[in-house]
Amino acid sequence: MAQQFTATAAQMASALMHLEMRSEWRTVRIGDVRYVVLVSGNSGRVYYVRADGRGCDCVWSQRAATPCSHRVAVELAAIEDELREEYVVGSASLKAMRDLFPGCAGGCGQIVEARDGLWCDDCAAQRERAERMAAARARVLSEVMA
Repeated sequence: MAQQFTATAAQMASALMHLEMRSEWRTVRIGDVRYVVLVSGNSGRVYYVRADGRGCDCVWSQRAATPCSHRVAVELAAIEDELREEYVVGSASLKAMRDLFPGCAGGCGQIVEARDGLWCDDCAAQRERAERMAAARARVLSEVMA
């Protein structure tokens, strides 16, 4: 469904407002076409937007050559859904990776790619920085006490 289009800042702001109200959207089928029914946050009007993002029954969509904020919102929702699906698939892959590699000793939940390693890169870097800072503090204290 991903279509290429540009939206103005005002259209994007309006689309994001519509997207925030996504829980109120309804989907209907008219003939062979699925529509998302959404209520405009500004006017309270009800709009029918093709679920594939190819059209809307609002005045803007009928007169302008660019997509309306309703279409942009439906497109953003589709992208959001795709990302969520990829995350779920990615989580399944991560679960399989956990069977192959140990978990981080830092308890962050990441996997450690090296079989002999104990820490993920992020936790190892944080641990190394903490050790350097502790050593620096010890040097300063020893110089102050001397």
